[in-house]
Amino acid sequence: MLREHFKKIVRCGFFSAPRTPVKPNAVKENIELVEIITGGVVFHEVNGKEKVFRKGAVFWHQYGEETIHRTDPDDPYRCLYLHFETDGTPRKFSRYSQWINGGELNGFVEDMLRFRKENMLENEYVFFYALGTLLRHFVPHQGEVLPRSLRKACRILSSDPAQDISIDEIAHKTGVSKSHLFTLFRKYLKSSPYSYLLNKRIELARELLVTRQDIPIKQISESCGFKTLEIFYRRFRQYTGTTPAAYRANNTLSL
Repeated sequence: MLREHFKKIVRCGFFSAPRTPVKPNAVKENIELVEIITGGVVFHEVNGKEKVFRKGAVFWHQYGEETIHRTDPDDPYRCLYLHFETDGTPRKFSRYSQWINGGELNGFVEDMLRFRKENMLENEYVFFYALGTLLRHFVPHQGEVLPRSLRKACRILSSDPAQDISIDEIAHKTGVSKSHLFTLFRKYLKSSPYSYLLNKRIELARELLVTRQDIPIKQISESCGFKTLEIFYRRFRQYTGTTPAAYRANNTLSL
């Protein structure tokens, strides 16, 4: 039974990978270390093949395994990590899963960071909430080998979310037609190039709102590529369900 396998939460935090190499950590005995990608790119070998993982990928590491560490320097990964104490028995399910709903993932990350800030990780309710939510969103997934042109397009968009770049320019730089570029985004990322870029802008805005309390919201809006403050507020509410000001006020924990 999973309830017998997982005992309690012993640690929780948020990690933003630098552009320089990341040193992996070996998982300690009687620990299940869960890493949930919230943005950026992770490269990880699965069954001898290098795969690409992005937002929503969940890694379940046990004793003797290493944490994720290889990333794209142009788009370093960010992740929420949870350490569960276990009974030490072998893993009872796949090491890799995918959290499909990005909006619910954002809410879960914010909840867990708030629980940590309020010293509630030892609360039994928090334990059941965290484990139950992770398992409810558990969809086995072992990453994808994305086409080279799509990887390049993603790097272009992720390297500078604030840039003013057209779809025609991206297609030209990646060596494919505009229609084929749209097809690749729909097939592999279930998105359009513009939606992908907009999501990156919102992710950047969320991080700046929390980590750079000294920067005015209007300046953050401009630095994230939004032409007006009104558009920024509308898009931010659309993606997060709240305003930039309210988000900053409710998430003062330094990531």
